[in-house]
Amino acid sequence: MLTSVVKSVVGQMQKKYLRQGGASLIMLGSDQQEEGCISTGCLALDVICGGGVYYGRPFELFGEHSTGKSLVLYHIAREMQRAGGIPIMVDIERSYERDYATELGIDNAALHYTRLRTVEGMTKMVMETVASYRERLPETPLVVLIDSLAAVTTKQRQEDGLDKVDMTKAKLIWGAIEVLVGALDMGKVAIVWSNQTRDRISTGWEPPGALAARKGPGKAMTAGGKGPAFWAHMRVELTRLQPIKEGAKPTGNEPDRRVAVGEYVGCFCEKSKVAPPFGRCVLLHRFGKGLDKWHGLWDCLVRTG
Repeated sequence: MLTSVVKSVVGQMQKKYLRQGGASLIMLGSDQQEEGCISTGCLALDVICGGGVYYGRPFELFGEHSTGKSLVLYHIAREMQRAGGIPIMVDIERSYERDYATELGIDNAALHYTRLRTVEGMTKMVMETVASYRERLPETPLVVLIDSLAAVTTKQRQEDGLDKVDMTKAKLIWGAIEVLVGALDMGKVAIVWSNQTRDRISTGWEPPGALAARKGPGKAMTAGGKGPAFWAHMRVELTRLQPIKEGAKPTGNEPDRRVAVGEYVGCFCEKSKVAPPFGRCVLLHRFGKGLDKWHGLWDCLVRTG
């Protein structure tokens, strides 16, 4: 009796509040399919993320400059294409390199690419693009890759230039992510953005010793305020660890003439709603070739014993 009543109520709510791509009220029974996820292209990173980048759950990559954030986005785009989906690249930094992407295995002809830089333009374009794809290809998985929030600007800044102080960027980024999260309701859509850390600075209104207390963990913050960190279901920090050099090691006072051919990148899962948080792994970035998949496998084997 109770089951039939519940099903009746769910059916009524679905008809009244049906959203594009999914119902507003569902029953999480055994017949309910999981949304699934996309591989990041590196097994070690997939493991600490609980499988990869999940559909319907915002994902943030953050860290200092030149730590491999864009590279991971490239690999996610490649894995999405291999899975039969469509990656949507929002290249705010204007750093997308076609030849390098081709070398990594990305089909540029099947990549949706845009260079819109304003928060307003980017948000509107992404929502309309996802809705258009979902209308024509309802079962095709999509991933929105934003590179990066740190480089985004506002319409007011473009119009006023440096004549006025723009204090609305963080608020607009928060609002943009609120809107973009709505795209996740359209079914089998993932969204990943990269962000850059910056050192905190004193505002002059803090109690004595507050700035000195920031010298430890947490002294850096990401662009856009706390909004991106709040909305992200998964946050992974990337850190440069050690370069890999080829050539004879210098002796005595000889200069180091070795050539850097790669580097080790540390990954720390700071926040996760789909897997145990605070996981760590090490990636091997070979310059010009991308992330080494065999090193990722070896890292997993060593950690699991």
